Amino acid sequence: MHRKPGGRRKHNDVLDDFLRTQDLNTLTLANGGDKKQVWEIRKMRGKLLCGFCSSVHWGKRAKTPQECFVCKGVCERLDALVKDALEKAKGFEWETFAVSSSLPREALAREEDLWDWCQPQKCMCIKNALNRDAAAAIAKKSGNRMDAKNPQALFSIDFLKGKGDAMPAPMYLFGHYTKHARDIAQSRWECSKCKGRGCDRCAGSGKMYSSVEDEMRAAAKETFLAKDALLHASGREDVDVRMLGEGRPFVLEVQEPKKKGGIGEFEKSVNKGGKVGVHGVRSAQKSAIELVCTSHFEKEYDAHVEMQRQPTQEDVGKIKEMFAGKFVLLAQQTPMRVLHRRSDLERKRKVFLLDVKVEGQFIRLKIRTDAGTYVKEFVSSDGGRTVPSIAGVLGCAAVCRQLDVINICDEFLNTAI
Repeated sequence: MHRKPGGRRKHNDVLDDFLRTQDLNTLTLANGGDKKQVWEIRKMRGKLLCGFCSSVHWGKRAKTPQECFVCKGVCERLDALVKDALEKAKGFEWETFAVSSSLPREALAREEDLWDWCQPQKCMCIKNALNRDAAAAIAKKSGNRMDAKNPQALFSIDFLKGKGDAMPAPMYLFGHYTKHARDIAQSRWECSKCKGRGCDRCAGSGKMYSSVEDEMRAAAKETFLAKDALLHASGREDVDVRMLGEGRPFVLEVQEPKKKGGIGEFEKSVNKGGKVGVHGVRSAQKSAIELVCTSHFEKEYDAHVEMQRQPTQEDVGKIKEMFAGKFVLLAQQTPMRVLHRRSDLERKRKVFLLDVKVEGQFIRLKIRTDAGTYVKEFVSSDGGRTVPSIAGVLGCAAVCRQLDVINICDEFLNTAI
């Protein structure tokens, strides 16, 4: 094979040189070589590949392995690295596992050259073979089983760094949460002044509000001895809005849990504070996150509407007349209060009336809406950015003084997850 002076050596050049050092220089190696040449090369496999690589590519383990052209000997360290990984796995509970491995890129490139030049029999690539053999060794020594779709332990065999490792796989919990206070955010809300470091404004907490996620995170750390936990929910309610009824669907991603059981204890730990509740919690797969977060559900609300004047039965009649056509179709421009973080778009949303009555100084309004409806702006009109509105129909200023989510129509999730 000829190369330009000073040109970059190709992997095929390296293989050619290697074969010459093995006294195969009498063979003319080139793509399209005849079957006799291929057979002669296979007979020399003991000088070309180590025991592991020869078993993968030639179907028989070399009896006199020398320095391997493909892996340079790193594959022979598999047993030692698996042993290291199993030692790491003693620090947490697990019954199922998955395995991955890392090899030098040069080894994978040399393996491709071997396929091109030596035309080996149909075989598995060495990376897949390493994963297969590592899984078999782990299963044999631990008594646990391989389950790539739902592992409780993640084993890593790193031939680059020469170490084996193991860590708990994330745990995914599906359920519903309720929120019974009007001063709790859904997810962590860092203090805008100190950015979470702690200051006089947040009394050293680093947070503007406590959150549903904080409550679940603390319970997960206590129950599962986890490193952390992240909340994934279907939409969110404002800080001052309660989440009642059956609650809002969520998936909690529990990171590096050392204990694999105790869902009942987790529920009790969250519920004991009284402000946040969870129920129906059960194990799920990672795919549940996308299903929960991308699904859109109708919601039912209970709103206390305060008017600029004392409400009357005539006002109730005007609202009922507003819904005479079964539902009201809103044109909602992005509310002023969220315009700083969302695009200024017009959205079409349907609102259905469930009940309306005068209750003291308020009009009590129960409605069902499409996902993504801004209920507070439906009441106030947001300076004319939501049309029609309760304020517009009543002919006076109106605001939503108190709002609760009382139902999320997500029944299909119970069968889909």
